[in-house]
Amino acid sequence: MTGKLVFLGSYYVLYNERRKEMNSNKRYKRLEAVIEQNQDYLFRFAYFRIGNREDAEDIIQDVFLRLFEKEFVIENDESLRMYLYRMVYNACNDWHRHKHQEPIPLEQVQMADDEDEKALKEEYIRIWKMLSVLPADQADVINMHLINGLTFVEIAKVTGTPETTIKSRFKSGIDKLRKRLEQEDKL
Repeated sequence: MTGKLVFLGSYYVLYNERRKEMNSNKRYKRLEAVIEQNQDYLFRFAYFRIGNREDAEDIIQDVFLRLFEKEFVIENDESLRMYLYRMVYNACNDWHRHKHQEPIPLEQVQMADDEDEKALKEEYIRIWKMLSVLPADQADVINMHLINGLTFVEIAKVTGTPETTIKSRFKSGIDKLRKRLEQEDKL
């Protein structure tokens, strides 16, 4: 594919000339707005599923690039939000499947020099410690609901799992965390 690299939000994407001819100025502006509105929470979502800043950024960039290449026409912001979550969720699953890795173990997380990066890693470590005692499906639901603010209905749509199962996973995970915290308080 030939074209030029164009800066969109925090990401560079390939912008070829054929797309320019297809009324893409309007699409470009729409994509720019979509990136601006969604990149932070999607990055956070990917980062907490992957545990690596660079890979999470790559996943988000790939998702936006695929969205741009598909010539998206989703006008409803909420539908687009769920569509993007689903794309990131699937991309994270693919990353785990292809890399054959779990999120980075706590001992391997290196602290960064940048203050924002340090705060993000500290938050990741704190949350990772709490969620690492849970089965992955329960930890994912708690992460999506409490950290990313998704409703149970939205989580069900993103994961393709029945809403009742999502609620059950959330309750079971919270109960396990509560019991663990109570045990730690007794010590």
